[in-house]
Amino acid sequence: MRLRTALYAFAAATLAGCNPIRPCTLIGCFDGLNVRFASQPTGAFRVEAIVPGDATPHVFDCPSGFCDPVIFPDLMPERVTIRVTTAAGTRSQEFTPKYEAQYPNGRRCGAACRNATVTMQLPS
Repeated sequence: MRLRTALYAFAAATLAGCNPIRPCTLIGCFDGLNVRFASQPTGAFRVEAIVPGDATPHVFDCPSGFCDPVIFPDLMPERVTIRVTTAAGTRSQEFTPKYEAQYPNGRRCGAACRNATVTMQLPS
C-alpha cells in the first residue's frame, strides 16, 4: 500500500511539471540576437548589426566562413538592419526580431533568457 501511494505521488508530481529526478543544472544561456544564413557562407565575411539611435554598428568578423550562427550577446533591439559583407559583395536587410524566453534548465529552475534569430540572405 505504501509503495502504491508513493507511485501515485510521483506520477502526480511528474504530471504537474515537477520532476524530482531531474535536478537543476548550471546550463547557461544569453539574452541577445542570433543571425543565421540561408546558405553557408564560404570564406571570410563581416556582419554588422545597425540599431537605430546607436552611434556605431555592432560588428562581427568571421575569418573562416564557419560562423553560423553569428551571436550578438546582450543586443536586443526592436528593429535592426543586418549588413553582411563577403567577397561577393554586400547585402543589407531590416528585421523586427521576435524575442522568445528560453529555459535551458527547465521552467522550474529559472534562468530564463530572451533571444531571437533572424535569417539573412548572403550577397550573390
